Amino acid sequence: MSAADDSNEPAGNSIVVGVDRSAGSAAALQTAISFASRLHAPLHVLHVLAASDTPIDLDGPDWESTTAATVRAGADAVREVLEASGLPDCSWHQHDGEGDPAATLVSLAQREAACMIIVGAHHHDMASRLHALVDGSVAQRLLRISPIPVLVVPHH
Repeated sequence: MSAADDSNEPAGNSIVVGVDRSAGSAAALQTAISFASRLHAPLHVLHVLAASDTPIDLDGPDWESTTAATVRAGADAVREVLEASGLPDCSWHQHDGEGDPAATLVSLAQREAACMIIVGAHHHDMASRLHALVDGSVAQRLLRISPIPVLVVPHH
């Protein structure tokens, strides 16, 4: 029997959700909480640092502190939603990452033996549309690279 067989958590039982400051992300988080609750699955919430989290002026004297404050505020908002969700504290975990969001989500999902990755539908603002044209949305990239099922949640 391997060490993985000794755990109380079945392999492939956790859920990974990607969050940012968008309406689609809020919908994805609520969906992930609902699935985690119904499946009694651990929930892993990942925020990957994005350009929208940083001030425009990279040379500004407060760039690092402003970026840190933005990330902290986002993490605090997610924590409030998770704490109000009714999920036990021990069943959810917050993670921060850097780099390509799709690859980072897949890496976390594989590490945590996730049964699914949940993300919100892409934004509809001009910057997001331009980014999606050049690089594809996170959801599109996930659908191409993930060996784990991906659920894309629309926002209304």
